Amino acid sequence: MKGDVNDTLRSEGADAVRRRHDKAKKINSGDDISFDPKFTIKRFDDITITTTPNYLIKGIIPRAGLVVVWGPPKCGKSFWTFDLVMHVALGRHYRGRRVQQGSVVYLALEGGHGFRNRVEAWRRHHLNGHGAPVPFYLLDVPIDLVADRDKLVQAVRVQLDGQMPVIVCIDTLNRALAGDENKSDDMAKFIRAADVLRVAFGCVVIIIHHCGVVGSRPRGHTSLSGADDAQIAIERNGDGVVIATVEHMKDSETSAPMASRLHRVELGDDDDGDPITSCVIEPTDDAMAKKQPKLSADAKLGLELLRDLTIEAGETVTSNHIPIGTKVVPAILWRETFYNTRISDKSDKRYTLKHAFKRAAERLQAPHLIGIWSDKVWLAGQTGQAGTNGTCPVNDPDRRDRDIRDTHLKVCPVCPVPTVVDPGEYTTAGGASARDRLASAPWLQLIGAEPDGAVCVQCGSATHTVYLIRDPRLGAACQPLHEQCARFFFPPETKQRR
Repeated sequence: MKGDVNDTLRSEGADAVRRRHDKAKKINSGDDISFDPKFTIKRFDDITITTTPNYLIKGIIPRAGLVVVWGPPKCGKSFWTFDLVMHVALGRHYRGRRVQQGSVVYLALEGGHGFRNRVEAWRRHHLNGHGAPVPFYLLDVPIDLVADRDKLVQAVRVQLDGQMPVIVCIDTLNRALAGDENKSDDMAKFIRAADVLRVAFGCVVIIIHHCGVVGSRPRGHTSLSGADDAQIAIERNGDGVVIATVEHMKDSETSAPMASRLHRVELGDDDDGDPITSCVIEPTDDAMAKKQPKLSADAKLGLELLRDLTIEAGETVTSNHIPIGTKVVPAILWRETFYNTRISDKSDKRYTLKHAFKRAAERLQAPHLIGIWSDKVWLAGQTGQAGTNGTCPVNDPDRRDRDIRDTHLKVCPVCPVPTVVDPGEYTTAGGASARDRLASAPWLQLIGAEPDGAVCVQCGSATHTVYLIRDPRLGAACQPLHEQCARFFFPPETKQRR
């Protein structure tokens, strides 16, 4: 048995050591120069920049990689994504942004039959007079991406005659994954399968995905967000505006939030004579996306639940403290619904449910998205709510005597009168400040002015300055009010909390 070189030196001498060295295999001798080209390394001096565009839609979709489009159910994310990829297929500018044209393969795994209606609606709305073929290809049968990835690659190559798609869209992740999206192993397999498509076609893979109950991030294991090259959040606000926000995008500046609306398209009648309809996405004023206050995940959940409860259980009440025509919901019902919904999401245990609800309610009250009085809560700016349709809630002969109405009309922010000479300061012809004018209502206390855009809870209007005003007889709670509306919200005869 041979020992090491020292043993050879001691037993056989220096010449034996030299012979042993000469016979040894040389690692860097150059005898074997073959290697896998995949592992070709680049010298520092050979590394240069490229001027080839690295995007499909500038600031929104990269040229290659993984993109996650996520949001709650029924928020319009599939409509938005379909409209997006159609602009790539046709090479059309997207909302003023540059686009690199290419073929699109769309896997409609959720509601495939209805997706055909969306295609027809888009065709009628956008392609009148367009005679050229559209390089958009639809697959609307169930698949398991992990198991079927190689077969899918082969099928696309054969049917596109070797043409490489620039986008493969998977709608949705849940329908393409046979495993559990919350398990790291199953999500890792899905990501690797998506990478197989990306590498095979040199394309971008867009994955449409749902959010969790809290709604703060894409649902499932966080490895998905760690692997993507861009992430786009889709939400639908209370006005029905679909807002798309590019949350991050590697090696590129992201687009500003984009606002859209769903436009209904009539497609004819079915065999039963019932109308067939679908929707298309239409751009709207992007400023509508910027005006939305940034809310925490719990605040978003609370707002969404209040919207649903207003539809299901909302009722109007008569009160001097609630805008006329407003549907209100029992605050305890809203709170218990929040508790029961949020407790099913165990991803965040930092706060108790009580504290989470309290913080959510405060976040929604600060920008006046909701109103709270006593045991009632309501959404601000409801259709038919006093002040939102230009009607005056006080100028009603059935509610107030003529003297009160005439006094009110001199400074009402809803009723136009020439005596208001400085809307910004809300100073009447007499020139008195709001605090001075409230001196005639000694039962009220003015705390300070609210930011621009604040809504008066009495008249529902944001015209003129709104102040935080309280009635010490009713406790410490302040309400955003015009100083003249405060006299009606907190009438002098009030003796106890209503």
